[in-house]
Amino acid sequence: MTAPGTPEALKAHENLLRQIVILAVVLLGFLPPLMVVFNDYERLSEEMDQRSDMMLVLVQRYASHNPDSWMFKQEHLDVVLREFRPPGLLVSVESEGRKLVELGEALAPPYMKRHREIMLDGSLAGRIVLTKSTEGIMHRLMFAMLMAFLAPVVLLWLLERHVFRPMREEHAARMTSDERLRDLVDLSSDWFWEQDEAYRFTVNSLGSFGNGPIGGVLGKTRWQLPILLSEQDWDRHRADLDARRHFNLRYPIQTEEGDQRWFEVRGKPFYDEHQIFVGYRGIGRDITHDIEREQELLEHRDHLQEMVDEQLKEVVMAKQAAEAANQSKSEFLANISHELRTPMHGILSFAKFGLNKTSAPPEKIRSFFTNIVDSGERLMVLVNDLLDLSKLEAGKMIAHMAEASLREMVVAVIKEMEVLASERGITIRLESADEAVVEMDAARIAQILRNLLANALRFTAPGGEVVVTISPRELNVGRRRDDRIILSGLMLSVADHGPGIPESELETVFDKFVQSSKTKTGAGGTGLGLAICREIAWLHKGEIYAGNRPEGGAIFTLTLPRFQNSSLGKIES
Repeated sequence: MTAPGTPEALKAHENLLRQIVILAVVLLGFLPPLMVVFNDYERLSEEMDQRSDMMLVLVQRYASHNPDSWMFKQEHLDVVLREFRPPGLLVSVESEGRKLVELGEALAPPYMKRHREIMLDGSLAGRIVLTKSTEGIMHRLMFAMLMAFLAPVVLLWLLERHVFRPMREEHAARMTSDERLRDLVDLSSDWFWEQDEAYRFTVNSLGSFGNGPIGGVLGKTRWQLPILLSEQDWDRHRADLDARRHFNLRYPIQTEEGDQRWFEVRGKPFYDEHQIFVGYRGIGRDITHDIEREQELLEHRDHLQEMVDEQLKEVVMAKQAAEAANQSKSEFLANISHELRTPMHGILSFAKFGLNKTSAPPEKIRSFFTNIVDSGERLMVLVNDLLDLSKLEAGKMIAHMAEASLREMVVAVIKEMEVLASERGITIRLESADEAVVEMDAARIAQILRNLLANALRFTAPGGEVVVTISPRELNVGRRRDDRIILSGLMLSVADHGPGIPESELETVFDKFVQSSKTKTGAGGTGLGLAICREIAWLHKGEIYAGNRPEGGAIFTLTLPRFQNSSLGKIES
C-alpha cells in the first residue's frame, strides 16, 4: 500500500482524477450524440420495415391478379413500384434466381437491407429486396466519437496546467524536508542507524542489535564490533564506504549468551545542502530465521534433484521400452507378411491352373478365374509392399551392391513401362549426359523408378509427356553445418504434367499410407510406394524428395553417391 504524501501517492491521485474526468467527459460528450445516432438508425429501420411491407402488398396484389404472367411483365412491375419508391432507395424484385426489376442506383456499404417473401397460393414465388444507405448515420457517429476523444484531451491539458502541476510543486517542496524520514521508512527494518563522516555510530534506535546482543555501539565503527567477518570482507566493505556507494552487508555475531545470530544491514550516504558528505544512514534487521529457512530450502532442493534424477531415469527407461516396442512392431510386420504370402501363392497358382486348363469353358467361368488372378495379383503387390517396408524398417533388407550403369537400368525400366504409356497416349523421354556408373542394388533402384514412373503415368493427362533425367551431382555429407565433405554422385529425376503436390505435403507424401490431397481420390494407390522409395534411398545413403515444376506438374528427385564407401569423398575446409 502506498504511503500518503509520497510521490507515488500523488501520482496515483492524479491518475484517479484523470480517469474520473475522462469518464465524465466521455459520458457527457459521447452518449448524447450516440443516442441521437441510434435513434436515427432505429427510425430508419422502422421506415424500411414499413416501406418493405407496403411494397410487398403492392407486388403480391399485382402477382395474385396475374399469377401466370407477372414474372414476365417487368415493365408493369416497374410502373407499380416506381410511384412508391422514395429517392435514395434501391428496390429489386427477384424470382427463381433472377432479378425481374431493379429501381435505383447501386449502393456502396454501409447500407441497410430488408427482405420480404412473395407468396402465391401458399408457396414462395419470389422476394422483394429494399436497400438504403446508412452513410449519413455513420458520419454522425464518427463525428460524435471524434468530439468525445478531443474533449478529454483539451480538459486534461487545462487540468495539467492549472491543477496538477501546482500540486506537484507543492508536494515536492514538502517532500524535501521529509527526505530523511522517507529513506528510513523505505528501508523498513528492525532498527535504523546513522554514522558520521568517520563511520562512527551517532544514532542507533532501540532494537535487537542496539543494546541487546552486543551492548552499546555509539561512537564505534562497525569493524570494532564482534562481527565474524574475514579481512577480505571488511576490505570490500571499507571500499564501498570510501566510494560512497550503497551497500548491503550480511554477517554473523556471537552474542553475550554464546548464541550466533545473523544480521543484515543496508546503508546509503547522505549529504548536506552543499553536497558535502556527512555520513551514512541505514537500517538493520535480524535474518537468523531467514538463514535457517534458506538452509532448509537447500536441503529440499538437493532432495528434489534426487527425485528429478529418478524420474528422468524412468523416462529414459520408458523411451527405451517404446523403442523396443516399435522394433517389435516392425519385426511382427515382417513375420506376418511372410505368413500372408504363402497362402497367396497357392491362390494364384490354382487360379492360373484353372484358367489355363479350361479349353472350352463358359465365358462366365473364365471371367471368374480372370477376376481371381487380378485380385490375387493386386493383393500380392500390397503384401510385397508391406514386406519390403517391414524389412527396411526392421533392418532386415539386404542390398546387393555392385557397380552398374544407371542409364542402362533406366532404359530397361522405361521399355517395361512403354506399353502402359502408349495405352494412355503418354510419351516417356530420357535425358542422360553419360553412362552414369554407380554402386547400387540395381533391382531396388529399378523398384524406385517403376514406382515413380507409375505415379507419373497415373497423374499425367493423355497426350502429355514424362521426362526422366540423369545428371551428375556433388553431395555434401558433412554432419555439422560447417563441414564440407563432398561425394561424387548422380541425380535421377522423374517429372510429370499432373496436378502437382501442395507445398505443405511435399514432405508428408513419403510417410506410410499417406497420399497427396490432390491425387488421393480416384487415382488408386495404397500410400506405401513412396515410403518404400525413401527407405531404399536411405539404404543407399541417398535422398529422395519432391517438388513442383513452374510449368505445372510434380518432380521427384533421387540422389545417390557413386560409391558407398564415404572415404572416397573429398573433404573441404
